[in-house]
Amino acid sequence: MPTHDVGSGHDIISGGKAVTTAGTAERLATARVSAIYTVVQALPANTGRLAVGNEDVDETAASVKGTILYPGESVTLPLDPYDIYCDVATSAEGVTYNAFT
Repeated sequence: MPTHDVGSGHDIISGGKAVTTAGTAERLATARVSAIYTVVQALPANTGRLAVGNEDVDETAASVKGTILYPGESVTLPLDPYDIYCDVATSAEGVTYNAFT
């Protein structure tokens, strides 16, 4: 993940996640980065909506769990990207994120 020093001992860590299979929640990051908060944006090129939340996140209309994002929309969460999961309506779509430490 690329890191950019923003001064005062803080960094911005940028990353992304493409979810392999729709209906299966996947963690955004493979390791903790000690982020204070993370801005998550649904990729503008996505064709369907997605949901972000904890490991129980579910995008399906019948049982929505988490915050729904449509292409290009974003949400700021007071979490490390390691603790954020994503589920998509369309396989191989996903998010980009900036984590602030």
